[in-house]
Amino acid sequence: NPQDINYAPDGRHAYTANVLDGTVSVIDTATNTVTAKVPVGGEPTSVTVTPDGTRAYVTCLDDSRLIILATAG
Repeated sequence: NPQDINYAPDGRHAYTANVLDGTVSVIDTATNTVTAKVPVGGEPTSVTVTPDGTRAYVTCLDDSRLIILATAG
């Protein structure tokens, strides 16, 4: 169940925080397919991508963590 979505600056990928399964999905926007599911644990509720597209910041509600993911940039 996606809770939040954010796009890479170049628009090629979107990232969703999936609160129920503790993952972040990476979506190829050209094909609208999920290319990866990254386990982050907990209950991820929001995701944002840095302006240079090299990192995604994910917040987890259940344990108040901030997770930093390296992205394809």
